[in-house]
Amino acid sequence: MWEVHICKHLKLHGKSTFMSMLYDNEPFPPQDETSERLHIDPKIEEFMNSSVGRYLSDHPFIALTLLVFAVMATVPVGLFLGFGLVTLAATTMSIIFVEVFLLAVGGATLLCVLGCLAIFAVFFSFFLTACYITVSCIHKLYYGKRPSEKRKRFSRPKID
Repeated sequence: MWEVHICKHLKLHGKSTFMSMLYDNEPFPPQDETSERLHIDPKIEEFMNSSVGRYLSDHPFIALTLLVFAVMATVPVGLFLGFGLVTLAATTMSIIFVEVFLLAVGGATLLCVLGCLAIFAVFFSFFLTACYITVSCIHKLYYGKRPSEKRKRFSRPKID
């Protein structure tokens, strides 16, 4: 409804564009006059003199729609980017935590295995020592007298 009123107002007063309405029916004043009156940034002036700027100047409803869309889109886009950063940080931290957890579990497992191997090595050493003592005692009992007999049998006769 208000669009029709604006369009009628523009036609009644002979103003064909939104920007010409701002400048009192002057198309675009020279740059010096524009800068003095409105203190417009030169980049904005350059944009308004481009084909897109002139199109948006001729179609104020589309310009307003784009402006409202851009302003309203900043919140969801910002939330999405924030979510992405939080997810990235959480993933990085979780990977670090998972890696630390796995290293801790692996280290504990290695410690248990090495402890069991040490206990097994002690018992195996006891077993080998017991076997050595047993074998040496049996050897001494069985072969203990023979080497002396052998010496007597194979000793050289003394020559005077």
